[in-house]
Amino acid sequence: MNKLLPDLFLIGYGLMFLAVGVAGVFTAHWELAQVFDLDQAWLALPEGTTFLNQYRFLKAAEAAFGLFCLYHRRDILAGGSNLVVFVGGCALAIFARALSLTLDGVPRSVFLVFLFLEVLTLILVWRHARNGRDQLK
Repeated sequence: MNKLLPDLFLIGYGLMFLAVGVAGVFTAHWELAQVFDLDQAWLALPEGTTFLNQYRFLKAAEAAFGLFCLYHRRDILAGGSNLVVFVGGCALAIFARALSLTLDGVPRSVFLVFLFLEVLTLILVWRHARNGRDQLK
């Protein structure tokens, strides 16, 4: 398989996680109000403040995974030890979205597009890395 497509998807995936994560850390109030329609007054309450604290933390973790994907891109694509972390992180994210679909219902369509792109990225990167390792044997 050509390396360009898995490489582009992995770069795009990493950049998306990094950008959305960093942006969410700094724009949490705006993002929660505009994207998720949460009440700004609720966010000022102790429960909302606690939610914001956790949301910013999760956004930072999201940015960190994006940074990991970008920094270890070559090793991931070569089927190195970082492939396991990438596949685990990506698979857990896909599992969480699928579980939410089952338990919570269908989200806005943009989040279904994210799910599709995440599955496609996982498949492309995993197949490329696996094929690369198989050729070394």
